[in-house]
Amino acid sequence: MHSHQPTFRVLLALLCVLALLLGSMPAFAAASYPYATFTTEKVNLRQRASSGSTLLGRLEADTPVVVTGRSGKYSAVVAGSKTGYVLTSCLADYDAKLNTVGGYPYDTVTIASASLYKKNDKTSAVLGTVKKGADITVLGETNSYAKVRYEGTEGYVRKTNVLLKKISKAAITPAPATPVPTLAPGEDSLNYVTLSNGATGNSVTALQNALIELGYLEGRADGSYGLDTQAAVAVFQQINGFPVTGEADANLQAFLFSGSPLNASGAKASVKSLPAVEGVTIRSGSTGVLVGTMQIRLKELGYYSGAITMTHDSATIKALKRFQKANGLPEDGVAGAATQEVLFSVNAVAANATAAPAATQAPTPAPAMAKPSGTVQRGSSGADARLVQRRLKELGYYRGAVDGKFGAASVTALKAFQANNGLKADGKAGSETSQVLFSYEARSASTTPTPVILATFVPEATPTPTPTPTPEPLTQANAVTIRLGVTGDAVVRLQEKLTELGYYQANVDGVCKTDDAAAIRLFQEKNGLKVDGIAGYATQAKLYSETALPYATAPNADGSGTYATLRVGMTGTAVKEMQQRLIDLGYYTGRADGIFGSGTADALIAFQRANGLTRDGVAGSKTLQKLYSGTAAKAAATPAPKAAATAAPAQTGSVLRLGDRSTAVKSMQQRLIALGYLKGTADGKFGSKTQLALLAFQRANHLTADGVAGSKTLAAMNENSAINASGSPAVTPAPTAVPTAAANPRPSAASVQYENWYSHVKAIAKKYPYATVYDYSTGISWQVHIFSIGAHADVEPLTAKDTANLERAFGGNTWNPKAVWVVFGNGEVYMASTHSMPHEVQHRRDNNFAGHCCIHFPRTNAQVTAIGPYATSHQACIDAGWKVTQSMR
Repeated sequence: MHSHQPTFRVLLALLCVLALLLGSMPAFAAASYPYATFTTEKVNLRQRASSGSTLLGRLEADTPVVVTGRSGKYSAVVAGSKTGYVLTSCLADYDAKLNTVGGYPYDTVTIASASLYKKNDKTSAVLGTVKKGADITVLGETNSYAKVRYEGTEGYVRKTNVLLKKISKAAITPAPATPVPTLAPGEDSLNYVTLSNGATGNSVTALQNALIELGYLEGRADGSYGLDTQAAVAVFQQINGFPVTGEADANLQAFLFSGSPLNASGAKASVKSLPAVEGVTIRSGSTGVLVGTMQIRLKELGYYSGAITMTHDSATIKALKRFQKANGLPEDGVAGAATQEVLFSVNAVAANATAAPAATQAPTPAPAMAKPSGTVQRGSSGADARLVQRRLKELGYYRGAVDGKFGAASVTALKAFQANNGLKADGKAGSETSQVLFSYEARSASTTPTPVILATFVPEATPTPTPTPTPEPLTQANAVTIRLGVTGDAVVRLQEKLTELGYYQANVDGVCKTDDAAAIRLFQEKNGLKVDGIAGYATQAKLYSETALPYATAPNADGSGTYATLRVGMTGTAVKEMQQRLIDLGYYTGRADGIFGSGTADALIAFQRANGLTRDGVAGSKTLQKLYSGTAAKAAATPAPKAAATAAPAQTGSVLRLGDRSTAVKSMQQRLIALGYLKGTADGKFGSKTQLALLAFQRANHLTADGVAGSKTLAAMNENSAINASGSPAVTPAPTAVPTAAANPRPSAASVQYENWYSHVKAIAKKYPYATVYDYSTGISWQVHIFSIGAHADVEPLTAKDTANLERAFGGNTWNPKAVWVVFGNGEVYMASTHSMPHEVQHRRDNNFAGHCCIHFPRTNAQVTAIGPYATSHQACIDAGWKVTQSMR
């Protein structure tokens, strides 16, 4: 199997990218292709779906393939560099669970061209032809025919032409394929951060080592999350029953390192590789960066003299036992939480000492503390960042994971340390801060500073700053590919050089954001390089060379010396980058989809107004230069202007989705109000109420009910014959008509289910990690991402707007539980309770929520009692909310 994996992984990586591009499709989209699986026996690969077709080759058992469709008893597959058809019976069909539904109607596709009959009889009138691969809705089955809806028309097609799904009520309550294990202290999923393409550092190295051990990844762990790692994670997810995203979230990592995952051959296994989080027990045979860190510390203390092997072998075990004996710990050679706490503390007894060094000894006792080699600041990553985090944690300033990623929590902790130790509180661990931080006189968080002691830390009159290390010469082997989301010293160097050459005024923070990517593109364009906004080896080699052209003298490829002008109607990467920059600055609340529509134009005009530019909605050179500069003004509280609404949604071909904000959305809302589907006023904001109203309109008008307003939906909405909320054709399309029977835009109380978290809801949360929380008492809703599932769901609001809605519903931040309804991606609604207090782990840095919150679902009395009083209070809240919900039915 391994000999096929590199090609397979590249294919799967491309499929992951395709999935992201199609991410706007609803969770219940018809087709479940493509998906990855493997052959269960030798099978012929044929050119067509026929036993008499040309034989292209023979696939061995366990050959990985990607299934792209079906035709009769054959499946269309990609195997290595070949495409063809194989017998479906010879495939391990992981898609089966996706093709099981709870009842009619459901969405699917045709597997062959078919006639659409008026009745379930081939002699009846033919209403039209349904093409192969068309999206249809199955309404029921009878004899040899399926009743379907196709492009608004209902009729019958032969079952053999449709990818039918199995109807099973059991599908509503599936058991998780890979239940989250009970983890040891320190191994909780809250200790992990989500890793995705572009991530770097020890956490990535640990993940790669585990994947290599299980056979999903080949080569060595390089600490860089590239396409190979993304594809390996996707295959792991496929085989272990996780949603295939190519992203390693906290829950997946907890299962990978601490559970019993299936290896690449499908057998249960456990890994010896340890995650890069503190508190994990190190046993005989354990491997990984945590073991290497322990070996380094034992070496500093004089107990270990061997090589840093990253393996807890016999020599390391002997050294650890000697350390344990000298420090009064059980001599078992196992580095548990207690042993690690002493080992990495300032009181650890060295091999040549008889007692722990006192806190008031000279600043350089033996052993000397390891210090960072350079400045550690926001965006830094790696060993130096980890040293600072660990030291801050020892002193009580930092409570997060020691993961080598110096983010907001680390900066806050460092500033607190600096303030308490008489240093400039700038959140940067330079030479002066490190001198104090890594001394034995460093003040802990519980110590009140006094002027007398602080005098000890005043540097001499003219201290010599620690020089910035000269970067090693750039080579293809050591070049770090810099793209959106990448962090570290390589990004800092790039930002400084691009600023020096005049391409923008960078915020030198070591994080590659949209303004950095735009500057990279501009540099590439003016220096005759491939323009992709990604600084690989070729781009960096030119950037740091003597021949790099500065912005002031460099011509564009077209000789204009300016950015290419962007206008309404244009599409592409340049538009997407502009949208993302407008989002970052607070002017645009839609999605960066690369389509320059009216919403984007509104946001651009608002930016131009705020920055003293011509307000024409056209992104010319001056506008784009200002947009990507470090001096671009951010949006005020109300960034987007509102233009006068038209009578009906504009038919511009643009697509309106949840989160969009524009005059086109306002126009659509006015029409939905006129038709009786939406209550309230048209504010131009496509929120959950608007989406629910749109879904009701689509269902009533026999359209694909996906909550997205495309050209067909908008056209149907403008028709005089559009069905209103009362079930009658609209007489006129006037947007100001007062509805007489408006539909309730919130989730129906009758649709809310009361189900146990462990036996039912947990599996759904795992499959649909993005959900909408609806507070039925206020009518306010917000969207969340579920990143961990244990005794409850750990979630984060998706955007700053969602955080604002959450806090508005609660009236601020509080631990007090509130009963809510949770709507998952499959449309199912469940009773739950939540709070609004941010705490501990935080993955999203742009949602104005400094941590995460929890959502609790129903559990038994025994289950909540075992967890504790707080779980009991949530259960009481859920039960009270359920009574209210039942009264609303």
